[in-house]
Amino acid sequence: MISSQYNNLRHVLGILLALMLVACGPQQQSTTPSTPSPTPIPAPVNDTTPPVINVVSPLNNTVVMGTVTIAANATDNVSLVGVQFQLDGTNFGSEILHTPYNIVWNTQKTGNGSYLVKAVARDTAGNTSSSQISITVTNADTQAPTMPTNLTAIPVAFSQISLIWSAATDNISVTSYNVYRDNGYIGTTSATTYIDTGLAASTTYSYTVAALDQAGNMSAQTSPSQVTTSAYSKSYSTNFDLTENPISEGGVWSHNGTDWAVVQSGDGIAYGTQTGTNNYDDSYATLSGFSADHTAIGVIHLASTIDTSCTHEIELHLRWSDSANLAQGYEINMSFDGSVQIVRWNGGLGSFNFLGSGSYTGVIDGAVFKASIIGNAITAYVNDQQVATATDTTFNTGNPGIGFFRRNCGSNADFGFTSFTATQ
Repeated sequence: MISSQYNNLRHVLGILLALMLVACGPQQQSTTPSTPSPTPIPAPVNDTTPPVINVVSPLNNTVVMGTVTIAANATDNVSLVGVQFQLDGTNFGSEILHTPYNIVWNTQKTGNGSYLVKAVARDTAGNTSSSQISITVTNADTQAPTMPTNLTAIPVAFSQISLIWSAATDNISVTSYNVYRDNGYIGTTSATTYIDTGLAASTTYSYTVAALDQAGNMSAQTSPSQVTTSAYSKSYSTNFDLTENPISEGGVWSHNGTDWAVVQSGDGIAYGTQTGTNNYDDSYATLSGFSADHTAIGVIHLASTIDTSCTHEIELHLRWSDSANLAQGYEINMSFDGSVQIVRWNGGLGSFNFLGSGSYTGVIDGAVFKASIIGNAITAYVNDQQVATATDTTFNTGNPGIGFFRRNCGSNADFGFTSFTATQ
């Protein structure tokens, strides 16, 4: 009896235990994906190591000619940006941003001589390093310059002719010009102007010019330019060889007007002394002993560094006379930009009238400025080209001379005359 009841109890407990195991079975896994942990960001690299660079071709102290390839090898510990080549300290081409780090150099366009070639490497951190070599260029230049153009011969006086022409070009550089008169060599100059002196009056001369380069190659000669010197008459010519303030040249020049500035000379140039702060107190100097009809001619000095924001004038004077507080006559002035004016001075400081004007394009150092008065006709020329005229009957006597004017800026010596001739 007891045994049967015990077995029944065990059977019931077994069923209960089975039910409990079913109710407490394994838990379902969550279907929500987990968020991954962020990947650590490395700290920035403090790159202070410069690139490594070497010019590998050509070798140092190599003699080259023609077209040459400059080659460099460059590396960096992090990242290289590029390589910039330089020639004598100046960037040569653009920075090269990828290999090969090469650049082609046409040495015939540079000229013979020694050059320093440098390659500069740059990395992303801004670090740089460089490698340099010395190269000597020795090209055999056989190409002659082009022929000069626009040769113009201008009679300056009975014994003097001024020449002016347009520059030649060359594959390397033009160094000088040979000047020929009547097919005979008379001189060489590095400028594009030349003054031929010691000539006979009333004589026709023919001129040509040829260009030379540094290798001695010479261009063809220009077409001839013929000109006739004037007949002999009273004249005065000067190249302003003395250093004087005021200019005198042995008493040839005079200045009596106390209200105006004087002219000085030095280094072969005549120019003003005006400060530009006293209204129209132009600098001037005058010759003497000329008849009423005369001509004044000046060869221009124009500095390449002239202050173009400032007023600068050179002046040729005709029928000029002066005393302590009086200066009168005709002023023919030209600005460095080619503007020309004919002005009558009436006597007192700042008393003047404009009579005529004109202009010339392309005024250069060495150009010839000329003014003449015959009867009541006044004419101005630049390089023998008429640029302005006027008529006036106010003054019937007086002498030729020179003058200068500037505002309170620039330098007096930037605009003047390197020679002057007066004839009647």
